[in-house]
Amino acid sequence: MQEVILHLLLGMVGGNLGGLIIRSLNLGLIGNSLAGILGGVMCGHIVLTTLSIAFQMNALSQALIGGMIGSILGGMLLMSLLGIVKTSLANQ
Repeated sequence: MQEVILHLLLGMVGGNLGGLIIRSLNLGLIGNSLAGILGGVMCGHIVLTTLSIAFQMNALSQALIGGMIGSILGGMLLMSLLGIVKTSLANQ
């Protein structure tokens, strides 16, 4: 349960960070946060699980660090993808 909350928060940070870095794809505070939360939970869980299985990490802290990085990057990635879709639909 603690990992999920961590992925939620870090994904939200990643989504908003992505909106600050790539201003042309910014979805606004709520849009960036929601996209970041969804992307952070999905990507963070995938990275955490993959690292735990692939490297047979017994130390949860090492896998958790990878999951945290995955959450931030996943939040940024999904926010960027949704921003691209929004921009392309607005140009039509």
